[in-house]
Amino acid sequence: MPKTKRFWPIVAVVVLLFLVNLPIGHLWWTNHRLDTDGQVTQASVDKVEEIGSGDTKRYFVTFTLPRDVDPERHDYAEEVTRATWQTAKETDRIEVTYLVGHPSANRAAGNVPPGNVGLVLTLLADLAILGMFALMLWVRRHDVLELVATRDVARCKPGDLIEELEGGHVMVRGDVLEIEDDHVVLVSGGKRVKVILAGFANPVGHQQPAEAHGRKVPPR
Repeated sequence: MPKTKRFWPIVAVVVLLFLVNLPIGHLWWTNHRLDTDGQVTQASVDKVEEIGSGDTKRYFVTFTLPRDVDPERHDYAEEVTRATWQTAKETDRIEVTYLVGHPSANRAAGNVPPGNVGLVLTLLADLAILGMFALMLWVRRHDVLELVATRDVARCKPGDLIEELEGGHVMVRGDVLEIEDDHVVLVSGGKRVKVILAGFANPVGHQQPAEAHGRKVPPR
């Protein structure tokens, strides 16, 4: 079995985990850089808003960074504490930490961090991906065709093939995955084939193409 076929599930899982965790990772990295390399400036407050009522009320400030920090003068909105919101409302100014050359990476003073919903959803997605991967590995490990050899295992040209012959006999071509004293495991077209040698020889090494003939063992 070609290496690309053997490893593509692992590659797919790594890519999925990377994409799922990218937003959380980017937020963490941005905050880390703001803590270590951030510069502080006074931004102009464009708008202040209250959303909700009572204990659920939330406070938002829309601000613009100075022209020398952000030449394009984009608007940024952020949720802040009530005290910060009140000060911004009264002074039309708010303190903002930013990264030089990357003004969109910024954080207002008194900002309210996002809740744990995103983190919980990310962790649930991670568990789902890892669970599906574990299930796939379990199915691949237990979905095994067993043969009792009727001749020596032989070297062959590369290429996967499982061919049903007469009388319950099967001919298999595939790469050698495992070698034991009493059996050998081939991989053919993504399917594991356990060949019980029953006294016959296996001269083929690991990851080399081999051809085996045998009688199919009924499922247990």
